[in-house]
Amino acid sequence: MSDDAMITLTYARNLAEHGVWGALPGVTANTQSSPLNMWLLAAGGVLTDGHVVTAAGLVLAAAFAMTGWWTQRLRRTLGLHSAAPYVALTLLACSPLLASTVGLETYLGVAALTGVARYAVEGRVVGVAVLAGLALLTRLDLVVPAAMLIFGMLPWRRWLSVAVIGAMVVAPWHLWSWFALGGAVPDTTWLKSNSGSSFTMVTSVGSFYTALWPVATVLTALPVLTGLMCGVWALIRRDRRARVVLVVLAAGWAHWVVMLLGEAYPQFWYFAPLVICSILATALTPYRSTWLGATAMTVALVLATGSLAASFPVPWTMGYLTGNYARTAQYAAVAADLGRLTGGQPVASPGEVGALAFHASVPVVDYLTDPAVTQPLLEERYNAAGPLKQTLLRWNWAHREVVPPAQPLRYRLVFPGPVPVPGREVARWELLDSAERPRTLVLVDTVP
Repeated sequence: MSDDAMITLTYARNLAEHGVWGALPGVTANTQSSPLNMWLLAAGGVLTDGHVVTAAGLVLAAAFAMTGWWTQRLRRTLGLHSAAPYVALTLLACSPLLASTVGLETYLGVAALTGVARYAVEGRVVGVAVLAGLALLTRLDLVVPAAMLIFGMLPWRRWLSVAVIGAMVVAPWHLWSWFALGGAVPDTTWLKSNSGSSFTMVTSVGSFYTALWPVATVLTALPVLTGLMCGVWALIRRDRRARVVLVVLAAGWAHWVVMLLGEAYPQFWYFAPLVICSILATALTPYRSTWLGATAMTVALVLATGSLAASFPVPWTMGYLTGNYARTAQYAAVAADLGRLTGGQPVASPGEVGALAFHASVPVVDYLTDPAVTQPLLEERYNAAGPLKQTLLRWNWAHREVVPPAQPLRYRLVFPGPVPVPGREVARWELLDSAERPRTLVLVDTVP
C-alpha cells in the first residue's frame, strides 16, 4: 500500500490499541482526513486482534459489496441492462489509480456516492441525507460530488430536508473535533489546499503521472474518456436515465474543477472522484438493448484485462501512481534498524512517514504525526491568507491548545540533495522508489 495508506493504518492501530487519535502513542493530532475510514479500520483492528492490514481488506470488501448492491438497485430502478453492476465493479476494481488507493478512504467514497445516487433516483430523502453525511465523514471534499447528485436528482423542495438530516449525521463529529482536537476540520484541509506547487490537477497529468507511469495513466484515463462519450450520448437522448448519467458525470468533473481552483496539491487520490463518477456514468449508460450492454461489458473487460496485464509481476511491491520515495517493505527494513541505531530516541522523517511510523519501534516525527511540527506550517498558511480565510481559521482553531515549539531532534532521516546535510552519517540504505528509480536514504546524527 502507499505510504499515505500506511499513515492511515498507523492512526487506526493507535486508536484501536491506545484510544488515541493520532499516529504516535499518547500524542493527539488532527491530521487524519477520513474519520469514517478510521473508525472502521480501528473497529476491524479490534476484531482482528490488532491486524489493521486485515481490517483494510475487510473494509474494502464491504465497500465493494455495498457498491454492487446499490448499483444493482440503480439498474432496476432505471431499467438498465443487467451488465451495469458488473461493468461498474469490474472497472472500479481494475482501475490502476483506484487500486493504488487501497487502505485510504477512496472505496468508501465509491460506496457512499453510489448510495447517494441510488436513493436520489428513488426519491428517498432520508437515505440520500444519511449517505451524503457518510460521504462527508469519508472525506470533506466529497461534499462537491454529493451535492451535485442531490441538486441534479432531487426536487429543490427536498434540499432543505436533506441538509438538515445530513447535518445531524455530520455535526456531532465536527463539534467533538472542534473541542477535542482543536479544529472542526482536519489540519490537512489547510495544508493540502493553496499548495503553491508548480504541479496542478492539470499539469501533473502529463509532466508527472504520464511521464512515470504511461500505461497505468492511460488505463486510468480511458474510463474517463468513455464517461465523456456516454455524456454526449446522454445529451442527445435526454430522458430520465440519460439525465442520471449526466448528473453523475457532472459530479465527478465538478470535484476536479473545485480541486483545481483550490490549488490542491495533485495527490493521486484527488483524481479518484472523477474516475469513480466516470465509471459509474459508463456503467449506467447501457439500457435494455442487448448490443449496448454487450458492448459496455466488452469494453470493461478489455480495460480490466489491460489493467491486470499491466500489473504483473505480482504481488505488487508498490501501487502505481503513488510517487513514494521507497517501497513499503524497504521502509519496514529501515524502521527495524532505527531502534538499535538511535538507542530508542525519536527520529525526524525524511518527508514520508507512514511505513516508517507503522513499523518502527521509535517515534517517527513529521508534520502529520506531531502537532508541534504541524503548528508552524499552519501559521504560515494563516499569515499568507486573506482576511476572510483568516477569520475562518481563527474560528476553526478557537479551542486549539497552545502547542510548545518542536524540540530539535538528534536523529534525522534524509534523502540527500545538492546541499549537504550537517551531521554525522550513521547509516544509509539504497532504495527504489515507486517509479523504479534508485534513492539513497541516510540516517544523520546532528549532534557533533
